[in-house]
Amino acid sequence: MSAWTKRIAKVLPNNGKLVEIISKRGNYFKIVSEPKPLDALNGKVGITLEDDDGFRFTTESRNVRVVQDSYYAR
Repeated sequence: MSAWTKRIAKVLPNNGKLVEIISKRGNYFKIVSEPKPLDALNGKVGITLEDDDGFRFTTESRNVRVVQDSYYAR
């Protein structure tokens, strides 16, 4: 388990798809996997996020800000 998976991230509305996700699901998501280069993003660094309902998506790491450890987000 990575230290990244214990953190909460705020998604920044940098494009239309993220605006749509934020309007339906909110701004804050749990980090599922650590940032790493992904072929699906043409080699850009991506990060996978998940909400409480199990909705997962991957976005560029520049579209999120790590807010805090999940310990403090209770």
